[in-house]
Amino acid sequence: ARTMTPSITIDTVAPTVTSLTGVSANGRYGASQPVSFAVNFSEPVIVTGTPLIALNTAPMRTAQYVSGSGTTSLVFRYVPVIGDVSARLNQASQTALILNGGSMTDQYGNDANQTLPVLSAGNALAGSSNFVIDALLQASVSGLGTSLVTAPTVNRSLTTFNIAFSAPVRGVSLASFRLFFENRSVSLAGAVVRQSNASGTLWTLTLPSKATSLRGNYRLDIGGPTSGITSSSVGMTNVRSVFWRRR
Repeated sequence: ARTMTPSITIDTVAPTVTSLTGVSANGRYGASQPVSFAVNFSEPVIVTGTPLIALNTAPMRTAQYVSGSGTTSLVFRYVPVIGDVSARLNQASQTALILNGGSMTDQYGNDANQTLPVLSAGNALAGSSNFVIDALLQASVSGLGTSLVTAPTVNRSLTTFNIAFSAPVRGVSLASFRLFFENRSVSLAGAVVRQSNASGTLWTLTLPSKATSLRGNYRLDIGGPTSGITSSSVGMTNVRSVFWRRR
């Protein structure tokens, strides 16, 4: 009888990262708006635990593995928090993939090579996708312009401003605002600021009528490094300006 020799496959080749590609749509993302992207490998990878990828955000954040074990495409997710910014989201470095106590292997037990593409390469996250992270604390005043070009013209003195913040805030006071008429500072003496909803996202600033009684161009600055406005201990260091004209 013929003896059959069993066929044995020995695989010692480690899976390697071929690219990072966007899963979420390209665009601008603010606080609490998840961004998902895939880390693509040369062969299927089995994942245990929750590996992380360090990102180029300021301050530096990480994306967490969420799905894809057993396939060539592993999905990671990053959720921006107040204060995060990145002009174009990318991995922080070629060594930004962190096992975080988990593992990444092929079906034969070979550890995956954790090296990511060169940051400037087309197969890096920033090369294949365009995610802008803008989670700075923002403020808006309905009905007013964001520049003199878009400034509305009013026929009376504006005294009440309903201000909406992009997240619950505290520390709002008269020191959080600066008023200008024709680029000259106007005193806020006698003005009153109040929180107008329970969460702290809506506030009202009421000025004495004389502060905006003259005809011309006005600007109200909200926030800034010394404004005292904070959300989850993150300060509103940026300034949001709103504009209007009095006829």
